[in-house]
Amino acid sequence: MNVALYYRVSTEEQSVEPQQQELRAQAQNRGWTVAAEYTDVISGSKASRASLDLMMTRVRQKHFDAVMVVKMDRLARSLSHFAQIVAEFDKYNVALVCP
Repeated sequence: MNVALYYRVSTEEQSVEPQQQELRAQAQNRGWTVAAEYTDVISGSKASRASLDLMMTRVRQKHFDAVMVVKMDRLARSLSHFAQIVAEFDKYNVALVCP
């Protein structure tokens, strides 16, 4: 299975390293191939994020089978934004994995 890993932190002072370590280990333990990794350093309140937007473009192009995030709040800014993302994943048969 090809999986994309998505990381987000709110400020430059924060590090995505703990998220990277956890998700890379989870992918390896499951025998999944990490097809891409996306990182945003931006407040979660922003709907448009460069890496998230690029990842969603790749979801629509069916570049991977799943997207993995460490916590749901890293991915979406609100419940409605989360529902929109999940609907797109469903449309393109991409699983959302949050270990």
